Amino acid sequence: MYINLDALNLDEIADELYDFSTRGVVAVPNVIGELPCSLLHYATQQHQEKAKKASEKHGKATQDFESIYYEPIGMPPETAIRFIIKEYRELYNSIGERAGFSGEPNSLGMHFYPKGGSGISPHQDYAREKNLIASIVLRGNTPFGVCDDHDKTNATYFDAQAGSIVFMRAARTIEEQSARPFHFVEGPLEQDRCVLLFRYSPSRDA
Repeated sequence: MYINLDALNLDEIADELYDFSTRGVVAVPNVIGELPCSLLHYATQQHQEKAKKASEKHGKATQDFESIYYEPIGMPPETAIRFIIKEYRELYNSIGERAGFSGEPNSLGMHFYPKGGSGISPHQDYAREKNLIASIVLRGNTPFGVCDDHDKTNATYFDAQAGSIVFMRAARTIEEQSARPFHFVEGPLEQDRCVLLFRYSPSRDA
């Protein structure tokens, strides 16, 4: 098992994410053990050579990382990635039962941030992403930042070292679109950062 469910209080996570008086982010450390993290990081490296550098400017955000996306997710050849896909789908459904959403994650992103890079400035994820977004941190020690706007107003930082899962609220309904968190990764990064990013959009199932 890659995801340590004993480290997760799913009721508290669901309550915190969809309490709209909060920032809509829950970061939980030590969910993925050291060995599973190493196996997953090794597996993602097999994909990094196909990753593309993100455009330096995207909307109002500046960004400094490489990424590759699998949409629909499918089943990559690496055993470790197949396991984490299966386990995250089960976790997503368990949180969905508590938070009143359904569907199945249908986007897997691999993000590679270089040591010394500038990260990514405050932004909201796309409105098409629904219900829940999760970042599984496989390498790095950079905190995950949340704020009120593009100017980093009232910034708060969450511990997001390797082995953490960062859960982020996405809109379940159109009325919740304004509650999408502004978030960022602040540079310069002390270490390389590698993240698996799971998202769901109904449009990908069309």
